[in-house]
Amino acid sequence: MEFQHAVLTAIAPRYKTDTNVIFEIQNEPDMGGWGGIPEHENSLYQLIRSYAPNTPIIAWSVSTTSGVDILGMIGRGNQINYSNAAFGFHVYGGMSVASTKDMISEVRNAGYPIISTEFAVDGYSPDGLIDAFEATQTSWVVLTDGFCDAATGACYGANSPQTLKITWPKDYTAERSQ
Repeated sequence: MEFQHAVLTAIAPRYKTDTNVIFEIQNEPDMGGWGGIPEHENSLYQLIRSYAPNTPIIAWSVSTTSGVDILGMIGRGNQINYSNAAFGFHVYGGMSVASTKDMISEVRNAGYPIISTEFAVDGYSPDGLIDAFEATQTSWVVLTDGFCDAATGACYGANSPQTLKITWPKDYTAERSQ
């Protein structure tokens, strides 16, 4: 945690007034098991807030939520104010589209904002997962070596057989207004 503390002490003051910047406490924290993660998140959240009280923060960013008491863990991160922070998660480790939607509902129903900061597409359609995020109004980011817009054919980043083929942007506004 000393490394994260040093980095955040250098970075947070620099961007303290830039509310267009988003801090992520740590990507996929590993504290020797889930036990130490809440205290770690509390401590680093408080450090960021001491320098940058209005900058959005993504907490947790866990690699999977499969088999984890998510609400119990989030509840132990009791120093995090979710009025300007969100629970970050990744879709790995055997999570399906259905289990991801269930977890999103569980976290949302408990009152926590949520964002997927990574997901893999092995074993299911990336479009299905993206549609699940959009249907639940969940913010998301994907790591990929590129993607092609299925509507225009324009490609961004590397173009390989593994590249995502998505229609971007999809107009969900009309669907929601009906």
